Amino acid sequence: MTPSAFLALFPQFQALETADPGTIQGYLDRAGPYFDVSRWGAFYTDGLANWTAHTLTMDQAEQAQFALAPSALVAGDVTTKTVGRETISRDGTLLGREMTDPMLKTTYGQRYVKLRRLVGLGGAAV
Repeated sequence: MTPSAFLALFPQFQALETADPGTIQGYLDRAGPYFDVSRWGAFYTDGLANWTAHTLTMDQAEQAQFALAPSALVAGDVTTKTVGRETISRDGTLLGREMTDPMLKTTYGQRYVKLRRLVGLGGAAV
């Protein structure tokens, strides 16, 4: 997959690539160990694109949080947060699943997980 193919699927990342050319290619390169192309088959492009989008989103969020408050990432167990007059509540069950599998923290990661289940991890000997 090329950065232009990725941006065709996820144009919302265009500003990031424009601001820092090569960023998307770097993330696509990082994905290599997570994918066995022969196992992913027809799901490879979607899996790679969603893994990359999730990783980009999480890294960008982490950088923004660290810029604002280094301890912001530790607040993972908060299910209700109020800022001014706005209050946001999260389902504690989903939060627990996110703590087990960080891929569930973004919609891209959730799509990747669905594809990962379809592809399977292959046989395991115990």
